[in-house]
Amino acid sequence: MTIRIKDTGTTYNKRITLERYMMDKLTLVNEEGLLKQQTYSKNRYNIWTNENEWYVTNEPEEHLDNIAMKLAKVNRPKSILAFTYKDMSLADRIEELNEVDEIDILFDSEKGLIRTPPEYKGTKKANGLKDRLQKKYDLIIIRHYIEHFSKPRNIISILKSMLKTNGIIYIEVPDTQRFIEKENPLFMWEKHLVYFTSDSLKSTIQSCGLQAIDMDIVGNDIEPAICTICKVSHIEIKFDKPNLISTKKEIEKNTAKYIKSWRETLMRSEGDIIIVGAGHNSDRFLQLIDQYDKNLCVVDDNKERQGKFLLNLKDEIVEFDKIKNKTNPLILSGCHDRNFEAIEKRIKSINSTATIKNIFTTPNSND
Repeated sequence: MTIRIKDTGTTYNKRITLERYMMDKLTLVNEEGLLKQQTYSKNRYNIWTNENEWYVTNEPEEHLDNIAMKLAKVNRPKSILAFTYKDMSLADRIEELNEVDEIDILFDSEKGLIRTPPEYKGTKKANGLKDRLQKKYDLIIIRHYIEHFSKPRNIISILKSMLKTNGIIYIEVPDTQRFIEKENPLFMWEKHLVYFTSDSLKSTIQSCGLQAIDMDIVGNDIEPAICTICKVSHIEIKFDKPNLISTKKEIEKNTAKYIKSWRETLMRSEGDIIIVGAGHNSDRFLQLIDQYDKNLCVVDDNKERQGKFLLNLKDEIVEFDKIKNKTNPLILSGCHDRNFEAIEKRIKSINSTATIKNIFTTPNSND
């Protein structure tokens, strides 16, 4: 399955229009028991990110106190390697519970053992570093990053070689299973090159000679996290690659259904259509639905986005309070599913005439 998409979440200082054929291809394939993007060039680590760009995102952290307590009990780590800035929050929590001698960061623009973004040259440089680095670690943390690599087994194997005897690796990735169950294609973010489920992550870990000693699904929204504590296995592990052929076909069918249902919903709307949030979820939704001829408006609290444009939209992004003056608008929450209830409550408080929908659901034909 191939969709056409272009750098979602990017805002422009002027209106930018691109025809569908001019956008980049995102092709979903089943390869080595993983759902992933097809790689069109062996020399490109990630076509979606500028080589010197550090793409910064904030992941949910409500569960990290519990994870820190688990990790502190498993092997009371004295030395910790954080893969990126995302992992320092958990490392700091562990340090509060346990006496830690040192915490290193593998990839960081200022303090990292490697100073370039991990999506590029990352695998190659880490391989070189593996040969030079004398230190080993009791604990290695990698949260929400192996899905950014087309070959996550390579990354996990490199990190495994940096473990001390009885060392552990904590791996956390977004879970796509609920997206699939809810027939929603928005998990296909172009910056994620692999789309994990708990089965495919477990298989990946086992193929690297690791054993998952604790695996949990954390979060009640459409995109929970798979939280896994791994140790080196000293016996041969037999593992089965998940059969994802039927899953891939299911995703293709559900994507077509999602696009058709939303197009029909927007076509039936006679008033203003307002998208809340100018981030990559809203932009990906708009690019998939491709209904730019409708009277669309995007609102966002972020002042740095206001006055700019999302791809193919004729009107600039405006402040959230602009929805006050609209009569009977159709308002679509483009913020993450976990924030929908708060967004819905806020919209109702300032515009009681609005019809509110969530882009993380597929609308019914009668809506």
